[in-house]
Amino acid sequence: MFNFSRAIQKSALDCLLTQQWNAYPNTLDAPLFHLTGVKIYCLYRYEVGLMVILKSAGYTDIGKIRKSNQDTFFASDEKQLYIVADGMGGHKAGDVASRMTVAAVENYFKTYGKQKRNTPVSQMLQNSIQFSNRTVFDRAITDDSCSGMGSTVSIVFFTGPLIAAANVGDSPIYMIRNKTIKLLSTPHTLLYEQAAAKKNFVLPKNMKLGHILTRAIGIKETVEPDVCEFPYLANDIFIICSDGLSGKVSRNEILDITLDMEPEKACLHLTDLANQRGGEDNITTVIIKVTAVETEHETGKNNMFKKLRNFFGTPT
Repeated sequence: MFNFSRAIQKSALDCLLTQQWNAYPNTLDAPLFHLTGVKIYCLYRYEVGLMVILKSAGYTDIGKIRKSNQDTFFASDEKQLYIVADGMGGHKAGDVASRMTVAAVENYFKTYGKQKRNTPVSQMLQNSIQFSNRTVFDRAITDDSCSGMGSTVSIVFFTGPLIAAANVGDSPIYMIRNKTIKLLSTPHTLLYEQAAAKKNFVLPKNMKLGHILTRAIGIKETVEPDVCEFPYLANDIFIICSDGLSGKVSRNEILDITLDMEPEKACLHLTDLANQRGGEDNITTVIIKVTAVETEHETGKNNMFKKLRNFFGTPT
């Protein structure tokens, strides 16, 4: 039990964390004092017992040109799990690959979530992606109709005091905090990797480089995702989408529309905007809003928090 005011302490820590986030948006790149501060903050959150209240929506559209929709998404506020997969355009059975990818990740959390409650959340995300990768890869090498199929995958998962995000491919994950939008995912494209390797890299006129993936689900026996995790705050917004949206709608437009509308309306409006600008690709958007972060004292649901702690392996 804490002797100080929970409300005052929570407010002070939230302010501190917000300042640290602005300075170090990627906790993996943060100095030791920042990571230590986050650990202290997380410990406080576990001790007080926080429950995140989420409001989300997802929408997928075939677009104006494609004959089939190779995008798949999953969004569950109950499971606090959100996934977008984009079957590799032009590849055989891209729709099969994206559906299998999403189903495998969902299955992993359903099957192994409770069994692996002491596993760090970042490791769980990596394991779920490896599981989905192997599932798609095995199908691709044993079924001629699916030979060469692949998919991107981007995942957001809330657990305890943390949000974790992981991706393979170029389906972006954005975060909006304090009316600022930041990219959480790492684009696995030839263009991005060339730019990262060369400080004075000049963007070529041929933008097709931006669509050549360097990593994808199901192409090789193993794949390396990029993963990040950090404490969420009330009013944070997370957006996962396929490049059918991000290639047509700018980050600032996504920021303005998402801040101005509820998730469902924002998904539809963003889709309409992408279609108005050509809609050459399938368009998928998932928007998650952290509407509230409440303590056990505020909710009065002590038993629920005990179950959550037991599920995720957090201290009681």
